[in-house]
Amino acid sequence: MPSGTTETLAALPFAPTEATLAAALDVLDARGMSADDAALRRAAFARYQELPPPGGRPSRGWKHDYAKLRFEDLVWTSDRVSLPALPPRPAAPARDAAEDVDFEVDHPALATENAGGLYFLGGTYVDAPSAVDPRVTVLPLDAHTEREQADVLRGVLHEVVDYRADAFTALATAFRNCGALVYVPAGVQLDAPV
Repeated sequence: MPSGTTETLAALPFAPTEATLAAALDVLDARGMSADDAALRRAAFARYQELPPPGGRPSRGWKHDYAKLRFEDLVWTSDRVSLPALPPRPAAPARDAAEDVDFEVDHPALATENAGGLYFLGGTYVDAPSAVDPRVTVLPLDAHTEREQADVLRGVLHEVVDYRADAFTALATAFRNCGALVYVPAGVQLDAPV
């Protein structure tokens, strides 16, 4: 996947308002969002409006007042967005781990070959390690994956962390626009973390 080559289907100025949620739901509906997902997003946003900002007032050790968060510079997008990215990192020279006791392999936390075009500003694209267990599937968590993998996602998506517990989780659930599905089939024991 070449760096910086992505397509933007929709980008909306973000504000945690019902109007922004309605616009986001219109975009997602056009891309095949399920009625259940729309209902969940509405319920999560309603919960966000009910809950106070997390945490107490800022103190000496903590300087952020979440009640005064500014959203003006944020953008919600339904899909991939072109961002400047550094060119791919050159491949490391081949080394024999058996001959080099100090040899370490750098394993990124997320395989990038199917990460849905996710980049961090100023980040470096790094190819996924070739030693990823072939029994593991990593897919971008988008409308297509949610339709195609509905049976796998049912009972898992939005169930690990309860969106009703705090305002940020509720807001993130209402406006969720990215993520990854890491699927390890039942009964598979992995030797290393994915």
